[in-house]
Amino acid sequence: EVPPVIYRWSNIDSQGVNSKTLLLAGLFADGRQIFMPEDICQEEFTGYFLNHVHIEKTPSPFISTFRSMLAPVHRALWNKEGAIISIIDTKKLDTKVYPAIKLFREQNLRIRGYDGRGEFLVWGKIPSAAIICAVKISTIQQLADEHVEIGQFLQLEKLISHQYNRKQLHDDLAKDAGQLDRTSGFIIGKFLNFINLP
Repeated sequence: EVPPVIYRWSNIDSQGVNSKTLLLAGLFADGRQIFMPEDICQEEFTGYFLNHVHIEKTPSPFISTFRSMLAPVHRALWNKEGAIISIIDTKKLDTKVYPAIKLFREQNLRIRGYDGRGEFLVWGKIPSAAIICAVKISTIQQLADEHVEIGQFLQLEKLISHQYNRKQLHDDLAKDAGQLDRTSGFIIGKFLNFINLP
């Protein structure tokens, strides 16, 4: 199922329009009218999906988002140039959202180190109304540097030390992760307040 909140990372090299108030898939970024998946045949839809997951340079009608903030923050740290993290309310989307793992299994794909788990592909456009907030990765790093407790909670140095978001990183993050209690709740609240999350 599509979760109530999803996350996207983007930078100056990302396809499409990626601003704090609008996310537009690469295929529609040049002013081309947004068509719906049901307007095209299954073969064309599958072709778009295969190009997207194989990271082809051809424009895609999909916008990649994630169930967890981990993958977007990890990628943003590794691809810093102008990187932002967008937090999206899926209830305010008026388009199709596809669990990538479902499409992956339907196509019986094999891509080393990737199976679509935790990724959701939004068709076409994410409007301003659905973007809860967007924050630069440099701002997140600055908050982690300036506030020791936020830095300890986010563990950005561990994210930077692992090139891939895989089991080794997850195991490393689990060590010294701290407790989910009143104190950690206060730290999370402080962080969310700093990034202007309503």
